[in-house]
Amino acid sequence: MAVLRSWLDRPGARWALSLIVTAYMVAQSRGPCLIYFWRGRWVHRYPRARWAAPEPVILSPKALDAFTYEHFFYEYVPASGDLVVDVGAGFGSEVLTFSRLVGTEGKVIAIEAEPRTVGCLEFTCAENSLQNVQVVHAAVTDQRGEVSITQHKDYMSNSISPGAAGGVRVPALRLSELIASSSRNEVAFLKMNIEGAELSVLRELGAQLDKVRHAAICCHDFRADLEGDEYFRTLAPVRELLVNANFLIKQRAADARTGIRDTLYVSNTSRPQDPAATHD
Repeated sequence: MAVLRSWLDRPGARWALSLIVTAYMVAQSRGPCLIYFWRGRWVHRYPRARWAAPEPVILSPKALDAFTYEHFFYEYVPASGDLVVDVGAGFGSEVLTFSRLVGTEGKVIAIEAEPRTVGCLEFTCAENSLQNVQVVHAAVTDQRGEVSITQHKDYMSNSISPGAAGGVRVPALRLSELIASSSRNEVAFLKMNIEGAELSVLRELGAQLDKVRHAAICCHDFRADLEGDEYFRTLAPVRELLVNANFLIKQRAADARTGIRDTLYVSNTSRPQDPAATHD
């Protein structure tokens, strides 16, 4: 399906891809859906959820929700009233779950840098009336101003790697300033998936890191192994930084899925822990 998707995702062929992926997802989800290309993005419409993405997503709303639980909630599941900060929110695949879990008393700050993807994120939030979600278009870095982000066809691999060729200029912000400006005393859950920038961002957080109660930090050593770019090899220094900041760390190092293997699930020992937190 991935090869077919790549081959047909071009002008003059997208109508065929729309028919194929819609039929496939109707069969997979055993319910109605419609997937089509509109204004530079792929729109997905299901009875209970809608989203846009830079390419067709071969996962139903139920499967997206299950993926979020499996990948990010190994150590903690956000609860009603929580503040969740999603750094690298993509088109909103996890935001849909975060928004539902924190409820009307909670809040989700969804940060995405790549312009095409943040447009999809805004569409997702508007179409699902996610009134507890604040979308921030910016790259989270250790500096303010502007940075360059790549614009690959594979939108999930875009990064602000210093060695990356091409790209587009986007606004940059410091996560420490965003957290400090929040009216909340703590970030109940921080999800970070920013393709190699996680180490510099965590270093920049400084004292504001103590406001984070739980986190899922996606490192990208697997990209360093595949691409030979050591910018992405962050797992060991990120772990050391978090240990020194008094975080307890869990890692599923034996998992064959590289994205999960390189994710650190952490909790702050200096803050009271929620008894509802999930532990395996």
